[in-house]
Amino acid sequence: MGTGGWHGLGLMEGRQKLFYLPEPHTDFIFANVCEELGLIGAVVVIALFVALGIAGCARRFSRPIRSHAFWRSA
Repeated sequence: MGTGGWHGLGLMEGRQKLFYLPEPHTDFIFANVCEELGLIGAVVVIALFVALGIAGCARRFSRPIRSHAFWRSA
């Protein structure tokens, strides 16, 4: 993220993926996002993951647990 700064270098303008990251399209995708989209893009990606987790937890806890019905029928 050091070369990306606040706003990043722009999409497909990152330099890390050329020679520095061994597999830029797999495990190191967040490093590419940070360099190309900057701190703002990285915060947006993290916020989207947090929102996805909160939505999943909200959906899970809004419904009653029905696993006991499964065990009674067996």
